[in-house]
Amino acid sequence: MKLSKINIEIDKTESEITVIAKIKEQCVRRNKEIVTHDTADIIAKLTEDGICVGDCIQESRLCNTRPQTCIGIWVFENPKLNQPEKTVEKKSYKRKKTRKTEISLDKSTQDVIIGEEETKDNLNIE
Repeated sequence: MKLSKINIEIDKTESEITVIAKIKEQCVRRNKEIVTHDTADIIAKLTEDGICVGDCIQESRLCNTRPQTCIGIWVFENPKLNQPEKTVEKKSYKRKKTRKTEISLDKSTQDVIIGEEETKDNLNIE
C-alpha cells in the first residue's frame, strides 16, 4: 500500500489533533485496484511526515470504492511533551494574635457631672 497517495490535512488544538485524510476514487475503466487504509496506515503516514500523535479518540476507514468512503476523519490526543509540572506552593497562614486592650472612653466616670435642668416646676416648688 502506497502511503504517498493519501492526502492529509491536520488541525491542531491544545488537547487534540484532527486529521482529515482523502484518497482518489477507484476508476473502473482503468482497472485500478481497491485500496483500503485504516488507523495504522494513518499513524504510519503521520510519523513519516514527522508528526507525533497520542491515543486515537475517533477513527475511520478509507476505501476507494465509493465517494463517501474516500474521506475519513481521525482525532488523536495531543501528546504530552516533556514539560516540567508546575508545583504550587501552599502558603501557610498564621492566625493573627490579638491583644485584649481596654478601650478608653472619652470622659472618665468621675469627670461626668449630671446636672439638673431648671424648669418651671423646679423653680415653683422651692
